[in-house]
Amino acid sequence: FYAEGVDGVFFADQLRGITEVTARIAAGRPYDDVPGGAFPAHGTGAFRLNPSQPLDPASLPIPKRVLMDAHPERYFYLYVDRCASIKTALGCNERCNFCFCTQMHGGKLGLRPLDAVMDELDTIQQRNVFILDDNFLSSPKRMLDFCAALRERGMQDRFAFIAYGQSS
Repeated sequence: FYAEGVDGVFFADQLRGITEVTARIAAGRPYDDVPGGAFPAHGTGAFRLNPSQPLDPASLPIPKRVLMDAHPERYFYLYVDRCASIKTALGCNERCNFCFCTQMHGGKLGLRPLDAVMDELDTIQQRNVFILDDNFLSSPKRMLDFCAALRERGMQDRFAFIAYGQSS
């Protein structure tokens, strides 16, 4: 993405970065120092990467699934029809040199609080839910806690989860 004609690339905390850049453009202020982004260093052909602090997973709002709720038939994953998605964590602890997730979230795994995950699940109307985390299955304790939280909320039979795992 570091190419002529590209005004910026976000590699960390994209939502906050885009919000900040948009506000600065509206105010007529420069935005080339926004954390978590890379912007052209004018006249050099290179991009300047601005470091960022890892996002606090507890600060993520519950997304509004307006389009999903209005047109559930348009949302699917492979052969699974009417499939919502959720993230229970950000980033990754691994050091793979081929994966974007290693670079996200400051090279660390940031777990969302399970209460927040359960609150978000409670808003999902579809039965099928794709868990987007790359390492969702990597911690037996986290998996047991996730299952216990589902049972505590009476949601253990409400969803059919899809997740993929990594092998090390």
